[in-house]
Amino acid sequence: MFFVADVMMPGSGMHGIQETLDEEQVLTLPFASRYMKCPPESKDLCNHPNPNRFQAVCWVGRDDVTPSKPQNPTVSSQVGWHPGFRSHQLSGRSLAMVIMTGLQDAIGTWSEITIAGAYDFILNNIF
Repeated sequence: MFFVADVMMPGSGMHGIQETLDEEQVLTLPFASRYMKCPPESKDLCNHPNPNRFQAVCWVGRDDVTPSKPQNPTVSSQVGWHPGFRSHQLSGRSLAMVIMTGLQDAIGTWSEITIAGAYDFILNNIF
């Protein structure tokens, strides 16, 4: 038995993201979409380190532990060319949506076949 599958590439998910126009307007956008998409004339707005780009710390303060060395306030290697974790998060969610839609279709098909098959079995064998 051979199984055939369509192979495709999901979209980036950027189509549904509203553009960030300025520092005031960005506060009206949902947190997850802030600074994700900028028009060409405002690219530096999305490229500068913003509070939403990297969510990484070297050390989370604790009452029960005192580090022997001073801790950096941020993680190194947060470079300007990297878009941050949220672009990966958006790609993952886009891919998950494709997979979940496929699973929903598969379960729907399976349900139709098994329910119809059981109904036919009952009609042919009991009545």
